Amino acid sequence: MWRELSRFTSNRWAIAFGILVGVLLVASPSKGPDFDFYLDWSFATLSGDIFDLRAGLLSPLGVPLSQWSVGPGLLFAVSWIALGGIRPEGAAAMAAGAFSSLVFWASLLLLLRRAVGNDKGLVLFGLSAAFLGTHAGFYSLNHASESMSLGPGALMIVLLTSRRPWNALQCLWMGASAGLLVLVRVDYIIYAAPALLLAAVRASRSRGDLGQSQRALRLGLLALPLALAMLPMIAVNRWMTGNPLRSPYVFGDGGFRSLDWTSPEMLAVVGNPHHGLIPYHPLYGLGFLALVWCVWRAPSREERLLWAAGLGSVVAHLYLQASWYAWWLGPLTFGMRALSLATIVAVPALARSLAQTSPGSAARRLWLLASTLACIWSTLLLLQKYTHFYAWADLWHRQVTFARALPHSTEAISLVAGLACTAVLVALMMRGRKREWALLSPAVLLSGLSVSYLLSRACRR
Repeated sequence: MWRELSRFTSNRWAIAFGILVGVLLVASPSKGPDFDFYLDWSFATLSGDIFDLRAGLLSPLGVPLSQWSVGPGLLFAVSWIALGGIRPEGAAAMAAGAFSSLVFWASLLLLLRRAVGNDKGLVLFGLSAAFLGTHAGFYSLNHASESMSLGPGALMIVLLTSRRPWNALQCLWMGASAGLLVLVRVDYIIYAAPALLLAAVRASRSRGDLGQSQRALRLGLLALPLALAMLPMIAVNRWMTGNPLRSPYVFGDGGFRSLDWTSPEMLAVVGNPHHGLIPYHPLYGLGFLALVWCVWRAPSREERLLWAAGLGSVVAHLYLQASWYAWWLGPLTFGMRALSLATIVAVPALARSLAQTSPGSAARRLWLLASTLACIWSTLLLLQKYTHFYAWADLWHRQVTFARALPHSTEAISLVAGLACTAVLVALMMRGRKREWALLSPAVLLSGLSVSYLLSRACRR
């Protein structure tokens, strides 16, 4: 994997651009939604005392009641130990989030490389579209469960789509990434389970004679990390609900249930201006259409299964989120953040669909134009951070007002600097290569906007 990454980024200007973006990603971290609740779990983990949790209620077993996942807190605690107990403890949590973000972007680069081949312009466009047009940009800097899940989730797909023959070490990496993903949030098993199933099928095959013991070893290495990840969740379930198999997210009886499978709010999750998926990030809509296209036009049965597994996971996750009583996930949220992990399948599918269109064709230009406009819309919301809209008219009015005021704001300076810096670096990267301006122009624009946002965040620090 690392050899593949180094071959694709052998251009010194591409390396310089990557280093610039990497430094900016780690230069300005901040707290994401529910960060302090996850940090409480890290305090309780490090002290070995669950009563370090801050809560106003006690569970049926008499311990402080917490509805938030234990997984991010455990990873924050591991980061604190690995960094030698740096103070404050929140700095170690930020470092864990930043590391996960770097893993995510390196993994997404590889996924896009595999989806489009050696087309650096299309890879750059895909990376920039992911930063601006999905949750990935926001949660690469605002750390919480979303940022902690993007890294292992993308790495899991990279390992799954590897063309190299499977061995025991790759099975262990695959199982560990899936286990970490589920540890962060248990509902992500919707993505991990089909990925592990497909990995088990591939790992069981061999070009040579694979004995029963080798097959059992590989399957065990895939399953063991997931089983280990479930142990702390089972313990927390028992502390919080009295039942090891009942999550604190599941409550209510009679007239109210936190999860109502019979009346999902599908249209609200997708289209409500109050943190619906499409109103904040319309690129997902294009990505899901591309995902359907990839399933239909896949050249092989194996590739069709991969795309179909991604599509099925997204649909299942959408249904799960629509069944949750507070589907918008509270006030400190940016768009439909529960579905942020859909980035790892939607963006590669979009890039794959673009790669299958002829350069310079009307279809390709239409896809690029629609994707660019979707990203610009989301960029305006990204710059405003946390917002709340209860009607489409309010959303539209706020966007227009903000766009008109943007040239006169301090953001304009970083915007110009980011666009200029990116244009120079991309020109140097693409020197001596055949240029498709219909692709390169939006790629430079979106990557420039991404760098501008990162620069503005760093300057505000």
